[in-house]
Amino acid sequence: MAVAMLGKSTVRNADPHNLIVSILDSIEARNWPRLESMQDMPGFASRLSNAELTDLASYLRASYGGQPGDVSADNVKALRAQAGKGR
Repeated sequence: MAVAMLGKSTVRNADPHNLIVSILDSIEARNWPRLESMQDMPGFASRLSNAELTDLASYLRASYGGQPGDVSADNVKALRAQAGKGR
């Protein structure tokens, strides 16, 4: 099952940090009691440029989180650098 994006805290949060990190690093599969399981989402750090990730995060926030689509390339660049240092 793919979790619906609409209204999820990761896209609703005023700070785009968690959304960017999730896209860069991945999200592990989850199983909930009496509910369907959620498949994992691979990380896209090696597949998306900073500009592409900025566009994607901005789109997700604006379309599904009611937030401005104003993720900056500087945000993405800084978080990508942190990921490379093992955060």
